[in-house]
Formats: sequence, structure tokens, C-alpha cells
Amino acid sequence: MLIVLSLFSGILLLYACMALSMLVNKRRWLFTFGAYIVITTAMQTILAVLVALGASFRIYDLLSINSMSDFGQIQIVILLVLVAEAAMCVVFYYITRHMLKNRLNLQ
Repeated sequence: MLIVLSLFSGILLLYACMALSMLVNKRRWLFTFGAYIVITTAMQTILAVLVALGASFRIYDLLSINSMSDFGQIQIVILLVLVAEAAMCVVFYYITRHMLKNRLNLQ
């Protein structure tokens, strides 16, 4: 499930970057590449900050993750990753949808 959702998220990311390139008239491929770099860097930074905040606020203790078995801890982590991937899919879908619906410029 995680592999399929990650693949779907990657494809939607590429489509979102290509859709965002409709904002410029020249060198769209360069803008697409730049948007991909910026979006992936921003996603990694946001997720790193969220993980650091979770560790600093001891959310793991509140969820009683430390007292769980190893299998239970892995299941919680996979569930959180699935939720994050699904949220990114939704964001990329709506970026692409908005750009294609409102900003489509066929040349």
C-alpha cells in the first residue's frame, strides 16, 4: 500500500510541477525542474521539522509508543507515513486541478 501511494504521490508531484510551469511563457522545462527541486526540498524540510517537534514535545510518550512492542511501533510509523503521503497526494492533485482548470494556456 505504501509503495503504491508513494508512486502515486511522485506522479502527482511531477504533474503539479508541469502544471505550475504554465505560469511562465519561456523555458517551461527549466521552471518544471526548479519547481520540482523547490517542492521536494520544502516537503523534506517540513517533515523534518514535524518529526523534530514531535520528539521535543514528547508526543511519543503521550501515545505510549515507547511501551509498545517493536511491531506496534513500526505499525504506528507506517500509519503516520501513509497519512503524510495521502496529504501530499491531495495537495498535488488540487494544485494540478487548479492550474489546469483556471490557468490552462495552450500555445
